[in-house]
Amino acid sequence: MTYAELIRDLWARGHAQGARLGLERVEAAHARLGRPAGAFPAVHVAGTNGKGSVAHIAARLLAAHGLRVGLTTSPHLHRLAERMLVDGAEPPAEELARVATDLAACLGGWPPPALTFFESVTLLAFELFRRRAVDVAVVEVCLGGRLDATRLCRPVVSVITSIGLDHTELLGATTAAIAAEKAGILVAGVPVLLGPVDPDARRVVAARAADLGCRLCAWNPESGRLEPAEAAGRDRRDCAAAAAP
Repeated sequence: MTYAELIRDLWARGHAQGARLGLERVEAAHARLGRPAGAFPAVHVAGTNGKGSVAHIAARLLAAHGLRVGLTTSPHLHRLAERMLVDGAEPPAEELARVATDLAACLGGWPPPALTFFESVTLLAFELFRRRAVDVAVVEVCLGGRLDATRLCRPVVSVITSIGLDHTELLGATTAAIAAEKAGILVAGVPVLLGPVDPDARRVVAARAADLGCRLCAWNPESGRLEPAEAAGRDRRDCAAAAAP
């Protein structure tokens, strides 16, 4: 497969299929590849606004400590390779074509059958990072969080930068409902960083963090910094009501 064929077939899939939420298909494909996302720890970043900037900043901070860092974000402006940087550099087109060819051989075609554009690109990025032996990856969520393909990653910290009313037709009509979708990236015992959000959204995230035993550091507008936070029992009791339509 050439790079031109990789791009042509990806765009054809995107135009024909559009976006679909759900993890069953991409989880099955990921397992067939030997779970490349399990080969490295990740910083998982979700949020209505600011997640791309935070992802880039996190990648630079990690690189400054001498780590080999993978960074996957979306969308791209000019080239597909912008979505999957290693040490701040785009992979060569020929390398991406080789990785996609190997994925096609394992999964029955490129893009893999039944997968969306984004799911295919996510697998491509994770396999690239495994082959490059990154020390850590910074992974930006595409949409929501709970059903996003980036949930395949193995986070050591989960970040939610902000929660606002966007993509309400898919994620819910209130900030609490959207918070429940974004809090879907939380993993048991993995620390959580929460940016400035409204009280309803904060209660939902705090309750989810408490249920999973995640240490939560949330933005304090009075001090202007992240501070440890604990979910009170009433937060958990009120969570379902706040997230209801």
